[in-house]
Amino acid sequence: MSDLSLQMDAFSHNVVAKVTEAFPDDILAVGYFRDELTIVVGQDNLPDVCTFLRDEPELRFNVLTDLSAVDMLPEHPRFEVNVQLLALRRDAQPGQGTRRVRLKVRLEEADARMPTLTGVWPSSAWYERETRELFGIEFDQLADARPLLLPEDWEGTPPMRRDVPVLVEEVAFSFNRERIDRGKSYAKE
Repeated sequence: MSDLSLQMDAFSHNVVAKVTEAFPDDILAVGYFRDELTIVVGQDNLPDVCTFLRDEPELRFNVLTDLSAVDMLPEHPRFEVNVQLLALRRDAQPGQGTRRVRLKVRLEEADARMPTLTGVWPSSAWYERETRELFGIEFDQLADARPLLLPEDWEGTPPMRRDVPVLVEEVAFSFNRERIDRGKSYAKE
């Protein structure tokens, strides 16, 4: 028995067993750290894995709480898309409460695209739009790809990528306001 198996609780063991049995070729890795289960999934079958986790009677991960990305530059693959799922159970026994699982999908920069999860959880559209806008990761068949945070005419590299330079603006206080104002260009009326 591996160290990972010794750390996991019974519910996490059950999740891993059921998912690896249903998708033996799509589960790339399993991690368990500080009572959090992480399953690394292949990008093409993520919607199928999510549907399984939602519909399996013993698991019922019925809420998508977050979908976001991490730019791991200079590592390869460059991006990780994290999908946070929650099992809210009305019929939970004492000690069974809320359960969580994190799904990770690793994407190379050249192929930074994955299927949308809107068919499983319609609310994922907002998270996917934000991830697309800030990291440049495309979601196939995402119905509404309008920007949420950036101007519609935004051009250039997505701003949350690690190779985008961070611009810092000095904060104006009473002792440095005049110097800062001299260096700024304000709109003329």
